Amino acid sequence: MTTIAACLDTQTVAADSRMVFFDSETDEMLHSAECYKLYKTRKYIIGCAGNADDIEDFLYHLAHPEKRRRKVKEAFSAILLSRKELLMCDDNSPIEPCRASYHAIGSGAPCALASMATMEHLGLEIDVQLAVRVACVFDSNTAPPIDVISWRKALSTTARTDGCQTEGK
Repeated sequence: MTTIAACLDTQTVAADSRMVFFDSETDEMLHSAECYKLYKTRKYIIGCAGNADDIEDFLYHLAHPEKRRRKVKEAFSAILLSRKELLMCDDNSPIEPCRASYHAIGSGAPCALASMATMEHLGLEIDVQLAVRVACVFDSNTAPPIDVISWRKALSTTARTDGCQTEGK
């Protein structure tokens, strides 16, 4: 339950910070907390959505590609932004290039993708932070603060914004 958006043209990735815990027997939400979902290595800015164990295993596999990656237990998605390409991975699929210069994953991905497509069609620079902020409004599993990491020098460090507050969150 998350929203992570990335854009190759702006060299930026943004993510909300809501982590949701469910009762495994009833599938009822128990509570939510804040967490970081973005990671930066020398080669990639990485955004991961899914089970914490699966995320840890995926990050370990990226650092040690010679090791075999174990099967994902639950739903899992990742976005990887290098300086030259935007990649994605779902569940147990291999890492592959995204079809467009921007992409989003998580429960709020449809909202974020619609926001970025609108920006593109209006001839605006794609703002991944704004795309995640829009997802905060429409997806109850997406919430601020929003973390942003970019390869651009002006934004080279992680920035955290309050995003937008909506009623009922």
